[in-house]
Formats: sequence, structure tokens, C-alpha cells
Amino acid sequence: MQSSNNNLIYFLRYHHFSNTLPREIVTINGQESIVCLSCAEKQYSNGKIPYLSLIQSNIKYNKVLALLNRTFRTFYDLSDLTNESKEHIEQKKEAIKEGVLTCLNLLRPTIRENNQIAPIN
Repeated sequence: MQSSNNNLIYFLRYHHFSNTLPREIVTINGQESIVCLSCAEKQYSNGKIPYLSLIQSNIKYNKVLALLNRTFRTFYDLSDLTNESKEHIEQKKEAIKEGVLTCLNLLRPTIRENNQIAPIN
């Protein structure tokens, strides 16, 4: 999970202000930089990535990162909405909440499998 956190930091630092994102992004071995899925598949074809599973195992995490990116972008957009109606602002807030909850639901089973969920007191 530590490498996922590092990837999240990398992703937010280098991608959250960009206007476009690849449809899917993957990490290779949890250590290298985030690349587009088609680039990773080309590296696999050229023998630079030994196992296709190294690509596939990270797709879910990177979908979560992309979703978090959109969620944070919505959050930043919300701070710029000074002349918008309360209804529009509430819709943005609801989208942020939904994005965060979806990310948690996607990650929760994997976190449980790794015994990394701390008991709630």
C-alpha cells in the first residue's frame, strides 16, 4: 500500500493540474513512473516488462487515482464558483462526496486482504 500512496503523491503532483489524462494509467512494479496503458503494453511486447500481470495488477489502483484526480479537480473548481447558484454548488459537493466514497469502496477489499485496515475505535 505504501507504493500506492507514493503513486498517489506522484499522480497528484504531476497530473492534477493537467487538462487531459490518459484513459488508463498504470504503474510498473510499483516503483516506476506512471505511464499510459498502451505504452506499458508496448514495453511488455518489447520484453522490458517481464510479466503482463505487473501491468494488470495496478489498473484498479490507477483507476482510483484517475477518479481522485477528477474529484480533486471538482473540488478546486468549487472554490472558484463565486457567482454560481447554491444548487449548482451542492451538486459539485455531492460529486466530490461520491468520488471519494467510490475510491474507498474500490480500495477497501484490497486493503482488507493486506490486513492494513486499523480497527475503528
